[in-house]
Amino acid sequence: MSNVAKPLNPRRAQIEEYAGGSIPFADWLQRVDEICERRTGMSVLDLEDFRWRDAFDDDERPAAACRRFLEEIGL
Repeated sequence: MSNVAKPLNPRRAQIEEYAGGSIPFADWLQRVDEICERRTGMSVLDLEDFRWRDAFDDDERPAAACRRFLEEIGL
């Protein structure tokens, strides 16, 4: 039996892959994804590209990053 924790869901695995191994960034992006899905019914992984890492590095709050993203893509 492996001691390696498995992601809770397939989307988490995609988010961790997108985050390139940065768990803090993956945690932040998962929160953004949850907010976006609640607002639009879609994952940020299913929508247009955005500068998520820049928003994270700039200490932008997940809700603010999601709001700005949705405004930029016209949703």
